[in-house]
Amino acid sequence: MKYRLLHIIFLLLILIGCDFKTSSEYFNDGNMKSNNGDYEGAIKDFTLAINKNPNDYESYTNRGADYAAIGRYKEAISDYNKAVELNPSNIMAYFNRGNLKSKLNDFNGAIEDYNQAIKLKGGENLYVEIHDNDFLGIRSTDVRMENIRLQSKPSGKCMLIL
Repeated sequence: MKYRLLHIIFLLLILIGCDFKTSSEYFNDGNMKSNNGDYEGAIKDFTLAINKNPNDYESYTNRGADYAAIGRYKEAISDYNKAVELNPSNIMAYFNRGNLKSKLNDFNGAIEDYNQAIKLKGGENLYVEIHDNDFLGIRSTDVRMENIRLQSKPSGKCMLIL
């Protein structure tokens, strides 16, 4: 009886240390924290999501946005680079990376990223706006064409590259 009780306690200790959350659950937790301004907490959750699923480009994209929000631009660009590597059609990663490159005075790099985002949208001829749908659980890595155009207009600092 004594050994059975020790076995049960030992199993409970093992189970307590197990992580049963999925990558998607950590992703959703990270989004909630990010929406509430808890960027450090969101970064931790997105990191856990990435640890569970190293190919989760959306977690890299969102963690990059949170790194950018707290001024950790190198980490943010690194995450956007990984997101683009995992999903070369990730418009949001190109757009956000372009914003950071512009902030870091890499205007040529910013314009390249904005142009790639516009190209992925289908240029001026065709584009489809995709929005998150909480009911269906759809994630989106899209950006509205107007936002890309606004950032990539040859005005302000971008005029310096001419």
